[in-house]
Amino acid sequence: MFRRFVLAAAVLMLALAGLRADAAAVGIARTPDFVTKVNNAIDRGATWIKANQQSNGSFGEYGGYPYGLDSLVYHTLRVCGVRKDDPVAVRAWDNLARQWDRSGRGALQTYTAGLLLMAIAEHGERIADPRSDREVTLDAKDRAWAEDVARWLVRAQTSDGTWSYGASDDGPYGRKNSRSFDHSNTQYALLGLKAAARCGITIDGKVWRASLQHFLDAQEKAGPEVIRFDPDGSKKGATSAGVGRDHARGWGYVGQDAAYGSMTAGGVGSLVICRSELLDTPAMTKALEAQSEAAMRDGLSWLGRNFTVRTNPGPPSSMAGSGWHYYYLYAVERAGVLSATEWMVDHDWYGEGADYLCGEQSSEGGWMATGMEFIGPRGRKDRAPLRVVASPQSFLDTCFALLFLKKGTIPVRRGALTQAADDTDIRFDAAAALTGKDFGDFIDLILLRWRRSTDEDVQKRLFDGATSVGPKIVEPLLMRMDSNDAESRAAAHALLRHATGQDHGFDPRADSVRREETLVKWQAWWLGASKSLTYDAAVRKLVVR
Repeated sequence: MFRRFVLAAAVLMLALAGLRADAAAVGIARTPDFVTKVNNAIDRGATWIKANQQSNGSFGEYGGYPYGLDSLVYHTLRVCGVRKDDPVAVRAWDNLARQWDRSGRGALQTYTAGLLLMAIAEHGERIADPRSDREVTLDAKDRAWAEDVARWLVRAQTSDGTWSYGASDDGPYGRKNSRSFDHSNTQYALLGLKAAARCGITIDGKVWRASLQHFLDAQEKAGPEVIRFDPDGSKKGATSAGVGRDHARGWGYVGQDAAYGSMTAGGVGSLVICRSELLDTPAMTKALEAQSEAAMRDGLSWLGRNFTVRTNPGPPSSMAGSGWHYYYLYAVERAGVLSATEWMVDHDWYGEGADYLCGEQSSEGGWMATGMEFIGPRGRKDRAPLRVVASPQSFLDTCFALLFLKKGTIPVRRGALTQAADDTDIRFDAAAALTGKDFGDFIDLILLRWRRSTDEDVQKRLFDGATSVGPKIVEPLLMRMDSNDAESRAAAHALLRHATGQDHGFDPRADSVRREETLVKWQAWWLGASKSLTYDAAVRKLVVR
């Protein structure tokens, strides 16, 4: 089974102050049909990739980048829930290892190094209930591999905090004494280094600090004012002084080139990555933290003001347009997940993008960003899921589409726009009256906020508040402990353990047989305790009377 799409309950704004049903912005409703459609698209896409693997375990080579496409495909399959002992995953991983043994660092370029680190991190084991971004463990061989690649990337960084294609001091790219760089290579270098950092590999803080400063300096200096969007309409009638105002400022390919979609989304994601590694260090002063937050908000405002899911937006003078369409959508996903925002101005970025991508999937299950238009009846341009033949380009586009649909980027615990991880807007007393899907959405909201928060006090208040709702939280949590998504299982188990003091040996990372055994123990406990379980306000726990 592939990991299922997890409903983003925060978008629905249920169980928020007043439990308002008349929110000002609705976006794409996360109906059961929508969730099923997305789940099916993810499953079909991953199945299509698996069916088109070459006999040697490879998926081909894109544009002369050894390791690159194979690393991206392996990363994507693992994100979509393909187990690493799946025969396709085993062949893919063995192929990457053989390539490394044959060519090593000599074949690395910036893109391939970043993607290879992302693949290695996905091959590792996620630590249950992590309290920081250091949440992946690697065996000794893979750790040495990741350290080697990470060192290469660090050495390839220019003194300006950027990257180009390679690391040669005298080649056409990557000369460390020059200003040769681009924001595309730079964002993938940072993605790779963040993956290494998640594995506990130490990256010098100067690397993050130099890149953070670069993205602050390279962002457009001015842009049109954008009133900060309020999705639930609670700020209607507020004075202008009480409404947040940002300025739509983006990034271009290099320097002060014209801003366009994929580079602006990459800029936002890169800022979050650097902030997440610099917070609570001497390098992150209050002034720098405020400046970087403003830059992130302005970048998101640019994306929202120019938002579209049908092309990579930007002026004709830039590299915007259809050529880098799905590359752009994956960058939007990273910007949204890493910044912990569900709205880009008044656009439900995920809902609109997922709806679009589901309609663009081919009948076989793959995606191809180009060549999907045809002239239909009456000379009208229609969209159609035409046949997609396996090729480096279709594998690339399919991976980008799947990573968007799966929300495959791991949220940071620090450095995002963390308002969405607070607990101050949740009416726990009103939540007790919810039933059915509305109550399920409330539980998902609590678990999402808990996973995103970096503040242990906020996390405790979220769980204490959810526990105060009473025994009715137990059954939906038991259901979520049977999820195909390990992070969802871990969060649900953490709340149930907090609420009841029970554990029953459940390990959210264990194999399905072991999890089933311990879930049976949980269910037996619940059957015996359900009629006498009550909330004790004195200890803030569910206790048996």
